[in-house]
Parts: sequence; C-alpha cells; structure tokens
Amino acid sequence: MTKPDISDDTSHNPHRATFDKSLTSLWPLSLPPIPDDTLSRCATTHSSIPLENTESKYRYERLAFVGEGILFSFVTSLLQDIFPDIDRESASILRTKLISPPILSSISLHYFLPSRVIISRHILEPTRKSIKATSEMFQAYLGGLFYAYELRYIDTIILDEDEGKINPALRERNINRTGDQENVVCTEEEGRQSKKRKISNDSEKILDEVEMQYHHTSAQAQAYTKIQPLLLGILSELSKRTYDPDENEHRKLLEMSENSKGELHILLGKNKLPMPLYTQDKVLPEPVQTQGQEGTFDSNGGGRTSKVSNASGGRNEKGLKWKVGCIIVLPDDEIFIREEGIAQNSKDAGNIAAYLALKKLREMMLDRGKRWKGKEGEISEKD
Repeated sequence: MTKPDISDDTSHNPHRATFDKSLTSLWPLSLPPIPDDTLSRCATTHSSIPLENTESKYRYERLAFVGEGILFSFVTSLLQDIFPDIDRESASILRTKLISPPILSSISLHYFLPSRVIISRHILEPTRKSIKATSEMFQAYLGGLFYAYELRYIDTIILDEDEGKINPALRERNINRTGDQENVVCTEEEGRQSKKRKISNDSEKILDEVEMQYHHTSAQAQAYTKIQPLLLGILSELSKRTYDPDENEHRKLLEMSENSKGELHILLGKNKLPMPLYTQDKVLPEPVQTQGQEGTFDSNGGGRTSKVSNASGGRNEKGLKWKVGCIIVLPDDEIFIREEGIAQNSKDAGNIAAYLALKKLREMMLDRGKRWKGKEGEISEKD
C-alpha cells in the first residue's frame, strides 16, 4: 500500500493557520455564481468524471489551466501596484507564494469548493484532502467564470449589432478595407465580373474574421475586468500579510555568506589558531513574541525564535528551522565571539553564523591594532 504524502495533506497546510477571521472577514462573502449552466457544470465536475458533448477547452483541467494564467497575470499587476519599490526577484518570490497550491487550497477550503466539486467516489476522499487537487478547484472555478463572462459579452455584442449598434471604429475600418479591395479589381473587360465577385467574397470573409477576432478580444478583456474585483478582494490584503520585508535581506545574507565556513577555517588554520566551535538546534520562528514567552530575535530573516515542546514533553518538529552557533575563542588575544545563524537547513545556518563571526573577528582585530592581509593572509601588527 502506497504511503500517503503528508506534505500534500490539507491538514498539514502551512498556510492554514494564517487564514484567520481578521483576514477572511475582508474577503467577498461568497464566490460569484458562474452565469452559464454548462460552464458551471464543467468547472465543478472533476476530471475523474467524463463529461459528454463538452468542448475540450471547457473541460475541468483546461479551465484550471486558464485560471492559473489569470492568477499569474493578476498577481503580477497587483504586486506592481502595491510594492513598486521591491526588486524583481523579491516580487517574483512573493508572486510564487501567492499562487502556490497551499494558498490556493486554503482559498478553496474557505469557499467550500471541495464539497461543491463532483468527484469520482473512488478518489473522493484523497482528492478532497489533497493540497494540489483543492488548489486546482479554485483555478477551475476562475476559468469557468472567465469563459462564462466572455460568452455573455459576446452575446451582448451580437445583440447590439442586431439592433444596428455596431462599433463606429469597426464600421469605419470595414468600409476602408472594402474600398481597398474593390480597387484591386482588374480593368480588363474579360473576366472582370467574375474576379470582382471573387474579391468581394474574399473581402467579406476577411471582414468577418477581423470582426470575430475583434469581438473575441473585446469580450476576453471585459471578462478579465469582471473577475478583477473578486481577486482584488481576496489577494490584496493577503499579499500584504504574505510579504516579509526581512526576507529580501535574509536572501542577500545567504548569498554573501556562501562558503564562509570554509573561508573562516582557512584563515584560522593558516595562522595556527584554534578552530571554531559549533552548536546547533532547531527553533520555531515566531512573527510576534507573545506575553510570557521567551525567545531570541532572529536578525537573519526568521523573526523571533523559541524552542517548542509538545504536551508529552517531546519536540514538535513541524515548521522548525536550524539555528547554528559559531564560537571563536582566542585566549592570547582575549577574543571571544559567538554568532548565530538561522536558516531552513544546517549548512546555510552554519555559513551565516561563520560569516557573522568572521566579520566580527576582523572588526575586533582592527580595533586591537591588527589587520588581516588578504583572504588567506596572516595576522600582523600595524606599523
């Protein structure tokens, strides 16, 4: 029997706890209904149940594909407006978080989509408990809304044309195009009438295609505009709460500290100085320190940290990060340095700790009238 993937279980969704009432109370009370019965059925019928007489582009998995694209485009534009000053990489990381399966799954659960989507009974429970599957439910619903709105606006355009309300710009373009085509007609008497009829037919065909494409593009733009208030209501405040201003600094620190552990060891070894001591532990970052709870502030992008134990006295490993301490003791120089680094893995945490310790060591040596000569140089007294 295949062991279930805990990381894809909705009960282990890392974002589940962040969707509290202070956030969801700002959201639309419910998702707008899909104003087309066929598309509504397509958007709420899982791919495990085949639908007959349905265009391929309107099938569940294709609607989810369209919804994914809508979210990508909307979130990109939203972040440009809300965070105009953050760098591209930070914006890209934030966008990835906002359209990630865990967040979209939480949105689906909030609006009870798992209970609304019709799923084959053979995979009913696993699908409803899957983060990936439930995230696709929200994407498919968006795709259904988009196409339903598009069809509605196309119907409106056709109705306007039937009543003689044709877009003036389109009418002018059609008239000019017809005049250009008529000028192409041969001047020779023989075959003039047949060629004129052919050109006229071709012209009408071209005009129909241009007009159809114009209507299609216009309807899609209107449909996207219609969806925007829903997405703005859900994602605007969510993006502000998801963005961590310290995360960018932490990412830069990771880049600067790469291989710092090895560099520190080389410097100490070349000068026949004692190697540093390392301590390591796992800690739980906490964005806010609650009253009566002790912890150390993680200046490396992790917020406050504290050790967490479960009710039985054992360690709770969920959501923990590595905290590595780097200790340098140089008795002859009366130097004692202790720095800590916190990261997702022990290697990065160790490099951060070593980088900070190395930086502090250089500062202390300069304060004591000494300096390092180069990356692998020796310590010497200033003249």
